[in-house]
Amino acid sequence: MESHVPKAVFLSYAREDAIAARRITEALRRNGIEVWFDENELRGGEDWNHQIKRKIKECTLFVPVISAHTQARREGYFRLEWRLAEERTHLMARGTPFVVPVCIDATSESQALVPAVFLSVQWTRLPGGETPSAFGVQLERLLAGGARATEAAGRAAETPPRIPDYELLRLVGRGSYGDVWLARGVTGIYRAIKVVWRERFADAGPFEREFHGLKEFAAISVGESIQLALLHIGRNDEAGFFYYVMELADDAEHGREIDPARYVPLTLAEMRNRRGRIPTAECVTLGVELARVLAGLHARGLLHRDIKPSNVILVGGVPKLADIGLVTPASSARTFVGTEGFVPPEGPGSPRADVFALGMLLYELSTGLDRQHFPQLPPELDRLPDHRALLELNRVILRACEPLPEQRYADGQALLAELSALLGGRRVRWYGRGGQRLLLAAGFAISIGALWWWQRSSAARIAAPAPEVEPSTLLPEPNLPTLEKSLVVMPLTNLSQGPANEFPCEGLHAEIVATLKRVPDLKVIGGRAAVHQQAGGPGYAEVGRQLRVGNAISGSVQRDGNRVRIVLELLRCHDAATRWTQIYDREVDDILTLQSEIADEVSRVLQAQTARDARQAARFLTKEPRAYDLYLKGRASQFGAGRKESLKASISLLEESLKLDPNFMSAAFCLSARHVLLYSNYEKDMAKRMEHAVAARHWAEKASQLLPGGAGNGALAYYFINVENDCARAEALARTAVQAQPNDDEASNLLAMALVGQGRSAEGESWERRAIILNPNHTEHRLNHLWHLAILRRRKEWKAMMLDFQGIALGAELTEWPVFLSRYRLFGDLPTEDQTKEMRPPVQTRFWWLSRRFAEAQAYCMTELAKPELGDLYRFDLLRLQCDVLQRLGRHDEAEQAARGLLALAEEMRKIAEVDPSERDGRLAAALSRLGRHDEAVAAGRRFVSAMHIPEQQLRRWNRETTLAEIYAVANRHKECLDLVAELLRVPSGLTVPVLRVDPVWDNVREDPRFQALLKDPKNDAAF
Repeated sequence: MESHVPKAVFLSYAREDAIAARRITEALRRNGIEVWFDENELRGGEDWNHQIKRKIKECTLFVPVISAHTQARREGYFRLEWRLAEERTHLMARGTPFVVPVCIDATSESQALVPAVFLSVQWTRLPGGETPSAFGVQLERLLAGGARATEAAGRAAETPPRIPDYELLRLVGRGSYGDVWLARGVTGIYRAIKVVWRERFADAGPFEREFHGLKEFAAISVGESIQLALLHIGRNDEAGFFYYVMELADDAEHGREIDPARYVPLTLAEMRNRRGRIPTAECVTLGVELARVLAGLHARGLLHRDIKPSNVILVGGVPKLADIGLVTPASSARTFVGTEGFVPPEGPGSPRADVFALGMLLYELSTGLDRQHFPQLPPELDRLPDHRALLELNRVILRACEPLPEQRYADGQALLAELSALLGGRRVRWYGRGGQRLLLAAGFAISIGALWWWQRSSAARIAAPAPEVEPSTLLPEPNLPTLEKSLVVMPLTNLSQGPANEFPCEGLHAEIVATLKRVPDLKVIGGRAAVHQQAGGPGYAEVGRQLRVGNAISGSVQRDGNRVRIVLELLRCHDAATRWTQIYDREVDDILTLQSEIADEVSRVLQAQTARDARQAARFLTKEPRAYDLYLKGRASQFGAGRKESLKASISLLEESLKLDPNFMSAAFCLSARHVLLYSNYEKDMAKRMEHAVAARHWAEKASQLLPGGAGNGALAYYFINVENDCARAEALARTAVQAQPNDDEASNLLAMALVGQGRSAEGESWERRAIILNPNHTEHRLNHLWHLAILRRRKEWKAMMLDFQGIALGAELTEWPVFLSRYRLFGDLPTEDQTKEMRPPVQTRFWWLSRRFAEAQAYCMTELAKPELGDLYRFDLLRLQCDVLQRLGRHDEAEQAARGLLALAEEMRKIAEVDPSERDGRLAAALSRLGRHDEAVAAGRRFVSAMHIPEQQLRRWNRETTLAEIYAVANRHKECLDLVAELLRVPSGLTVPVLRVDPVWDNVREDPRFQALLKDPKNDAAF
């Protein structure tokens, strides 16, 4: 008996096309088709041979995704997949369907660099990966019918239906329910004819509604030139279709000159594929014309329901909405019609939903970005000649695409009025609630090269940041819940007395905050931000002003034996009026459900979304009171010193919690983060670090599995950023976390870190701003942001943000080493002797080296190296520093002896397993360089650099290239050193002119005229 092999589709793509490939995959899976899609991008090695080869051998259909990216890459593993698929066709009977090529852009078949078998079958065009259900139907037939289905599909494509008075020349488009043909009438005039097939609908109702909707549209199309001209409607019930004749779109190359053999209809999707980003002035003109079309439909009670670039054609250069079969009266819009990304959260079927879709269309055209990236702006925004005009248009787009329908333009007419104002050269006015005018930056993202801020005056302005700007005006007001739906959760006062009644208030506070953050349209601040406010003791009005929230929750906890009393009060900030108060008297074992009840009550009072699925996502998936109690205590440790022993104690508590309930998602999430912190910051023993890395991934994957839909992916993103340094993978996970919890500052922070790790520092900086807006007093977000601004060499913004930080930070946080390190990279300033005394010793030594205080550094190294229990990594760092400072002190024999010890330790450490084995070459290069074995050091350094894959690990590669440049400098290989330094100054690598001026490591090349020229060139010091 034959074993059952599933009828599956194998999708092969270049990594640059991952977004489009994922979109195709998701659409096919919604059709019930099994798709083998390598989301983890296995590449090479035994895993690839074993898994990918087997899948290509077993799949029923092979779908290669062809694009400009595959054209550009002459080598790649996708080409090996293509060759394997081609080889398999040689074993198949003639006519057996197997290869189904898909092209996602304007790549020409005649020029395509693909195997010959790909050119022997019909291609399907899916711009950007947009996948109509008709393509799924086609694949289902191929999967089910084999060669007969192929032959039938071929005959259907070659033999057009009979339409009276028209000759159907070529199939030029295929939609979900019908096909579009280029046709010639008896008078010789070319027209477009769409044939809509009954068999493509699940039942007759939608088929008939579309037909009757056409008749509604026909009544207005003849009298309004702005609408697509509908010239004739016909029906053939025997053949199972109806059709309609329309004016023909311009040819993409030759406008109104039509060559039937080469005709390509000019849609906005085709225009974007050919031209990329469309200039803002042209987008405004297109927007006005399309809004006018939409206003005409809405005025007559009609809706379009599927506005997207591929459904807009140009006729004589004028944009018109196509796919008019989807036009329907608002009262009849029952079926869910639309394309992912162009459909608003509440679904299609209303004028505001049409407005949302048109806004998203304008976003794609004007930014050149995929709608998945909304609301980010182009990374090169400040270098665009029309960037100010784009920012004005973006304000309209943001309002058109508001998640809440009541905050959008009401209909096409309202959108037309705003776009017409832009076309006339007038600034768009935007009024927030309560009569205050708001200037919104790009939703989650902040414009690059310009700061947007909110001002409590009658004028909204765009201006470059300047040091004299008041700190309170620095942060933009994003596309967030209104002030009415924002709150801070203050720390709970612990009224319990005696050790027997100990209760983890900090953990409960954190859980309440985390639960409320899962309510989609609430902005919630807690954690360190709330602790700061309590420490300073300002009134609620000041709390609301500083944190930009409208409400506050305060309360107390008192435990007495097995009972706990929790008193909570929700107050309005500006007048401290009580909006809700509640006393909870519970058994300790019953407290685990409390945070969900609080979330429901607060949502009710603030009229926030309280849909069942939102509340369900907020639950923490344990029914074990003891597990919950251990979790709260384990989580509370993050508010302590955060050092090594504290983290280990936290891990023990969380592990005990998970023994009681292995499916406790929150505990798994927290446990993974604890292991990551130990791995990346505190554990210096390499074997133990590896144990932490393995545990971190295990628990991160567990958390992701326990809470699907993205909300559980944060731990896995954090792991990939800090342990495996796979920032592309981290970005994908962080984006799902942001989508699941758009108001969670930690999710935005993770996305920022992932983007910066890929060298996309400008994008990352904007997401870090988003995190700060969501939680203004979060110290780590602030420190990360200062570091990102330093990498981007944005001095004015750094100074302005430091002013803002000084306004909210506790004193100790201003002496955190990231502040000094970012200041050093931007200005070359070093901390004073008194300031370095407040730092931890490993950080002190870095600044001692930079300050040329070599004797102090050597004394510290001697003291530390005498300690018997040193981790391998810490001992290596100390020996490396000791070599350098002994050389500077003229103690060359001792320096050589230390270097020999460094090499011996590097060789010993090669035997220990680690996450990234290429680190061994970095340590070897460091030791060989200090021994004067420069050629060997350079060879090891080059291996160290080449191990970093780009773009996933771009920032880390730049860091390693900086290390290699330092090795060249020590070896007096000036040309190689300065070639590399010049390259690093042209990108946001973290290497800056002030660093080159100050760091002693560059002393050997310091007098080289070319080095001096690099320091003087203003381009090398300009902001990115």
